[in-house]
Amino acid sequence: RRVVLSGRARSGSVLPEETLVPGAAALLERRDLQGLVASERWFGTRRHGIRWGSTALRWRPTDAGARGFQVVRRDLDRALTQRAVAAGVELRSSGGGVHSAAVKVVATGKSAAPPAFGVSTADALPGTVALFAFGESVAEFSDATVIEAVPEGWWWWLPIRSGEVCITLFADAEDVANRGRAAVWASARRAGRGPSGTAPDDIHGAVVATPRRRATAAPVLLTGDAASSIDPLSSQGLEKALGSAEHAALVAATILERPDDADELRQWHADWERGLFEAHARRTLALYAEERRFVETGAVFWDRRHAAHRQRTPLATDLPRRMRRAPDVIDARVWHPAPGEVLVPAPAFRLGTDPPVDRVADVPLAALFSLVEEPLGIDTLLERARGSADFFHLTASQVRTAVEVAWQRGLVASA
Repeated sequence: RRVVLSGRARSGSVLPEETLVPGAAALLERRDLQGLVASERWFGTRRHGIRWGSTALRWRPTDAGARGFQVVRRDLDRALTQRAVAAGVELRSSGGGVHSAAVKVVATGKSAAPPAFGVSTADALPGTVALFAFGESVAEFSDATVIEAVPEGWWWWLPIRSGEVCITLFADAEDVANRGRAAVWASARRAGRGPSGTAPDDIHGAVVATPRRRATAAPVLLTGDAASSIDPLSSQGLEKALGSAEHAALVAATILERPDDADELRQWHADWERGLFEAHARRTLALYAEERRFVETGAVFWDRRHAAHRQRTPLATDLPRRMRRAPDVIDARVWHPAPGEVLVPAPAFRLGTDPPVDRVADVPLAALFSLVEEPLGIDTLLERARGSADFFHLTASQVRTAVEVAWQRGLVASA
């Protein structure tokens, strides 16, 4: 395939180094990036400390497998570009005649995409600003990454290869706008009980870090941060960007093989981004909800994120006495990777404008629907599941969890 990469030269992230959690190893290996990381010795810090939910500083396991990775973003971007060119990708300056391309992928990062693509924000978490500075390392924490919650937000202490340390405060955008950067930074320094208390007086810079998802009606694939960015608390932003690129490449290759399915495949990629963003949003807000020390203290950062958690968390409701497949669930398709680096369709279901799904809580949805072709109560449903080959490898608790998830999503209705 002929591939053109068109855009302005980039020097990498605002922050010089970014982290990858140990779970990213599978993605790196799958895309032959593990050797690059190893050759550059881009391994993470040996210790990971967290002060969250209490005043105690807790340490995570320190074995080598838990170190993760810490990449120099500028060097990673350069290496990836060189690898693309070696594979035959043609580099062009911004706008260099790619308008007639069969498949267009928009990977403009967090910056705004060109107006012609009509990109808009479809969803977002409370506004976040990253205030950062570089300071001298502290011997006690020279080999450690430390996260610490304070009333103004949370601190991220990250030693970098220069021998310095990057100290970042993730604060609420509205709070920063009202009080000013310097005031928020100073009060957060006073509240810090760990190494963040040694942060320098002056802020080096600031960058918007609001988790948000974008959408477009244009026939393009939004990819990486151009499609969605997740909360930095997860430390999975770079991994998400690489995973998004991998998914977009599979979709692009499949569109070229199956041009009649192009619209559906582009929507499938947008649904994939939406599902990933929503899953990260729920998980991140749940982590914020675990920090209760600043409730009812007027801490804007925590008040807004606790409110967002309540808004996105479905209310726990008992299962109805009898259930059936919701009448407005329709047949749809999902797409799964297949040999040859393409996607193939598989039967699935869709409710309204929600993304199509073929499994809930790791249970095939078609099998679950087969149990409720007639109205059933949960006890009868579980009894029938025990006698079905589709559920032989699942416990009754796992099946019940799948039913509860399907009920909460509206896929199963009261009969």
